[in-house]
Amino acid sequence: MRMVKSPLEVEQMRRAIKITGEAHHACMRAGKHYRQEYQFEAEFEYTGKMQGVMHQAFGTIVAAGSHATCQHYIDNSGPIQDQDLVLLDGGATWNAYCADLTRTFPVSGTFSSIQRDLYEVVLASEKAGVEKVAPGVRMMDLHNHSAAILIDGLKQLGLMKGDTQELIESAAYKRIWPGALCHSLGLDVHDPLLPGYHKGDKALEPGMVITVEPGFYSQAFDPEIPEEFRQIGIRIEDDVLVTEDGYENLSVETVKEIADVEAMVQQGR
Repeated sequence: MRMVKSPLEVEQMRRAIKITGEAHHACMRAGKHYRQEYQFEAEFEYTGKMQGVMHQAFGTIVAAGSHATCQHYIDNSGPIQDQDLVLLDGGATWNAYCADLTRTFPVSGTFSSIQRDLYEVVLASEKAGVEKVAPGVRMMDLHNHSAAILIDGLKQLGLMKGDTQELIESAAYKRIWPGALCHSLGLDVHDPLLPGYHKGDKALEPGMVITVEPGFYSQAFDPEIPEEFRQIGIRIEDDVLVTEDGYENLSVETVKEIADVEAMVQQGR
């Protein structure tokens, strides 16, 4: 009952997702003014409160610099340096239905060359995952498709070596991206799924809403990563409705292209 949403349920989620996207934009524009993670948390949740949001879907994640290499960092207590990326993962609720969006942006308003290269790889992986969503497609197929794009991009940057399919089968890439691409979204931010979906035994159906969220997380202690690529965390996440003939990206209005993200931050500067 909870996996497949009715039109009324989807409308509640559209509202939650729209407000969440506006909160992301508000934080991007506030980059000039804030140098503490908790300040972005306050800006994000304030934007929702001003539009009638009573509850967040989960504790807002604001992770700057190396903190972003922890996928579910929750302290939001660290300082933010001028050269840092900020990974912000949050979601408003509307009539009890959840949103869950992640964006990563440079507080300076401009990605460094290394940040740009890595962001482009994650973005290509994320867009590939979104575009493959359709009835009959399995979550595991979505995950592996996005993983292949991520791996190929990292190979071009010299951060991974070997056959892409073998790296997927051996899960060697999980030292850089240990998470899963998708989860169900609805009354909970991780809404229940019947057994078989995460393992790939069952396929998506029209009316399901899922996240698509690949990432890159390079640890300071990883000797296989060149030092200049370490301590960087990037995640991009959209909320996607499975339709009768494909998909609808419910968070399409929340900017994620490099030029658009930089422009949004620079508006505030």
